[in-house]
Amino acid sequence: MFKSIGEIGAVVRRIAEAYVAKTNGSRTVSSIGDMQRFVADYPDFHKMSKEITMHVSILTEISRVVEDTGLLQISALEQELACGDDHEYAIRV
Repeated sequence: MFKSIGEIGAVVRRIAEAYVAKTNGSRTVSSIGDMQRFVADYPDFHKMSKEITMHVSILTEISRVVEDTGLLQISALEQELACGDDHEYAIRV
């Protein structure tokens, strides 16, 4: 909730990589035991897939809004005004 967009993106990426690693390991179904494990693990895979899809969709929409509204530039300008001494630069930007 209180993380930056970059931190959230990194967390979602780690979750997606874990999902890919898990699904790649379960693609080989060469015996009845493998099939039983796949069927037993399928609800977890499905749940994880839905969660990743939802988080990536949300992150994509947030990124689009940030880009469309110029929030990164506005944030940099606000930080310069709050912390910097060169207010003339802020006016020029």
